[in-house]
Amino acid sequence: MTAEEIIEQLERLIDDREAFIRVDAPDRNAFVRDKEALEKAVKVLKQYNRLVQVKAKPVKQRIKIQYEGEELTIKELVGRLEYYKEGQEYLKWVVVEREKEIALLKKQLADVQPVQHGRWILEDDFKIVEQRLRCSKCGWWTINLFVDGSYNYCPKCGAKMDGGKS
Repeated sequence: MTAEEIIEQLERLIDDREAFIRVDAPDRNAFVRDKEALEKAVKVLKQYNRLVQVKAKPVKQRIKIQYEGEELTIKELVGRLEYYKEGQEYLKWVVVEREKEIALLKKQLADVQPVQHGRWILEDDFKIVEQRLRCSKCGWWTINLFVDGSYNYCPKCGAKMDGGKS
């Protein structure tokens, strides 16, 4: 890979970071730092490229670039930036998966049935017991007269016992 190709690749990565900064990605500060480091790397590579063209002979020493407190060679920096690019692809995948989950939840919410309202009816039944409470929606009954205050919903049909019309 030539220095010009590396510069082009780094400039494309800068554009990618700017896109994530504009959409206010969750890890925005990391993208800002990446963009700054990439811009510094491009500046150094352009200087290096001019130096090589002037001398017209290969530079034997390895150029080190300061990146987040570390000295990295160009190859190491490009490797790290490729690693970040893979992370960027993972973030895009996470966003797509979250959008799928949200769509599924919205669909599930749309499938919810409307709330049924009912009330407890006190009945006299001398064949089985003296008194019983019956659900106004499904007819479920109990002889426990204290159920009126303890069950907010019918255990059988799920009707909300708020005194609604049967």
